[in-house]
Amino acid sequence: MKKLFYLFCLCGVMLLNACSKSSPLFETSIEYIPFQEEKNGYWGLIAPDGKVLFSAEFKEEPTVAVKGRFFVKNADGMWELYTAEEKPRKLGAEYLEVVMFNDDVTPVVRENKNIELIDLDGETVCTLEKLEGKRVLEVYGFYEGLAVFKTSDGYGCIDTKGEVVIKPHYAKINPCCEGKIIAVDNKDAGKEDRKYCVLDKSGNVTSEFTVKNAEDVAPYFKEGFLPVEQRGEESEIECGLLDENGEWVVKPSSKTRGIGYVYDGRFVFNDGDGYGLKDLEGETLIRAKYKGLAFASDDVLIYEN
Repeated sequence: MKKLFYLFCLCGVMLLNACSKSSPLFETSIEYIPFQEEKNGYWGLIAPDGKVLFSAEFKEEPTVAVKGRFFVKNADGMWELYTAEEKPRKLGAEYLEVVMFNDDVTPVVRENKNIELIDLDGETVCTLEKLEGKRVLEVYGFYEGLAVFKTSDGYGCIDTKGEVVIKPHYAKINPCCEGKIIAVDNKDAGKEDRKYCVLDKSGNVTSEFTVKNAEDVAPYFKEGFLPVEQRGEESEIECGLLDENGEWVVKPSSKTRGIGYVYDGRFVFNDGDGYGLKDLEGETLIRAKYKGLAFASDDVLIYEN
């Protein structure tokens, strides 16, 4: 796994545990986190401020609670939906696959059924058998009112009613963030010729760009900036930040091997040996000396060492 996305994953885990608003898609507010009072014991949910909602209730580990709901597997290995209360109430049916609520609806799959969207009460909003005349193969979580879906024609987006907003003719689409969606237009192009489209929430193309020697492009803009990984003249990995028009705001450098999400004009970077913090002028604010680093709040960072 490349350093760019390793850093994203690492920061994602750290931010999840810190319940930070600075996660890449921080529309979602994590209300409770699963915890155990004893090793190998039953699971409960605890709030970010340390207040226990309930303890030792479930044998299997629940998901985090968002919008007053969480999922947990039962003895048969099926997912069940519960209310995040002192005495959780079971809602809806049993599911083979689920996606955590990021909106008032989320995709689920019941045994021997097509993909469905359910609401917070576990009621079916719609069944997604076909979209644009083709069978629906995949549906991802909702962000900013849109979810990515896939058919044999490609990737597109639906709204919370299951209606197509962006037709599925893209080779790849990432989740909506800050009102922007990054899509890959040409399915068969190599990395050199891959065209990236920036779409608005209606599917209109607002800009297009390519990245020379691109290795990885981050899935979302953050504060209008996009981390990109490319190969330099010495075939070393270099990272920088692009704006929406594909112009370098922070030029790639061999001293920056990985970049996390931009937050308040600063970003976490990796120099190959550790993680530190820089501003958009390239000045090092915190030397790259940590095993992991991420924002925990506006002015506080959480580190791993």
